[in-house]
Amino acid sequence: MPKALIPSSAVRQQDGKAAVFLIRDNIVERRAVTLGLQRGDDVEVLAGVTEGDKLVAKVPENLRDAQSVEVKQ
Repeated sequence: MPKALIPSSAVRQQDGKAAVFLIRDNIVERRAVTLGLQRGDDVEVLAGVTEGDKLVAKVPENLRDAQSVEVKQ
């Protein structure tokens, strides 16, 4: 499977584990990811996301799993 590149700002590190927040129907879902190499401001995702997933690009500190959000593009 090809690796995905995502902005490093989309990754939250907690207890030594990496996670991203996906958006589905204006609700966020926390998802564990396996990261690869850092490439400038981006990082490789080896596992945990699939093509077409919508990610929160800049994760605020107060964002929580299952929280309702307004999507701005």
